[in-house]
Parts: sequence; C-alpha cells; structure tokens
Amino acid sequence: MPWTETEFDEDFRQWILDFPRDQLPEIYELLEKYRDGKEIIVFRTREEADAYMRDMEIQVRSMKVKVLERRRSNESE
Repeated sequence: MPWTETEFDEDFRQWILDFPRDQLPEIYELLEKYRDGKEIIVFRTREEADAYMRDMEIQVRSMKVKVLERRRSNESE
C-alpha cells in the first residue's frame, strides 16, 4: 500500500453518517426499479446475512445429496 492513514478523514466520517439519508433512498429506488423478475434480499445486520448464507449452504448440500442419490439410482437400474 503506497500510504497509511494516520487519522480518520472527517469528510468520509460525515459521508458515513449521512449515508442512510442521502444514499439509501436512491439505492432502494434503483432496487425497486430493476426488481422485475428478481428476488432482492436486503440484510440489515451481519447476523441476518450470516444466517442466510448458512441456510443457503444447507440447501445446496441437500441438493447435491439428492443429485448423487438420483445418479446412483439410475446407475443401478
């Protein structure tokens, strides 16, 4: 990295604080505008995202097991 920050940038801090008011409404508008035919999931906490990813991993594993079982069944016929 060519530089190291030694203090927190006050403008950046303010941008972070203003984000919910200034940026989020536009993001939600764009999500609504382009959501047609898509599932949009908004996580409000890290815990929600982690739980979703755990659930998805369980679903994928379950699907893999079903595919393997089908292959074995077809091979034995």
